[in-house]
Amino acid sequence: ALAYAKQHAFSRNPKYKYYDDANCANFVSQSLIAGGLIPDRTDGPYEYINADGLSKYLVNKGYAKQVNSINDLKPGDVIAYSVDGKAGHIVIYLGDGKIAGNTQNTYGGGYTPYFIYNKNGVLTKATPIFYHIG
Repeated sequence: ALAYAKQHAFSRNPKYKYYDDANCANFVSQSLIAGGLIPDRTDGPYEYINADGLSKYLVNKGYAKQVNSINDLKPGDVIAYSVDGKAGHIVIYLGDGKIAGNTQNTYGGGYTPYFIYNKNGVLTKATPIFYHIG
């Protein structure tokens, strides 16, 4: 998962469709597939391309469990960012406080607060939700 994230944080894998300005879950699911952590998906499921859907899918299918803090994460785990109870962004955790994401072409950037528009259209600091994969 980490090798894939490093290779594709700044480039697109032509095997998968790219979603302009909303590719985060697609990138995370591709990374987890490459690491053998979740099944491949040629046509779907929808959850693989939606931040909220992917975080729920990982837990509901038993691929991940929610943990309390970034200190409980290992490299290859996932951080989702939630506002109004719905994840609006998701990234791969690299370890040492670093993350990888594809929508903003991030690899090795520091873990920082993330802001998402809430249901009323107000830019709001998102709540991080930490998921241990495996």
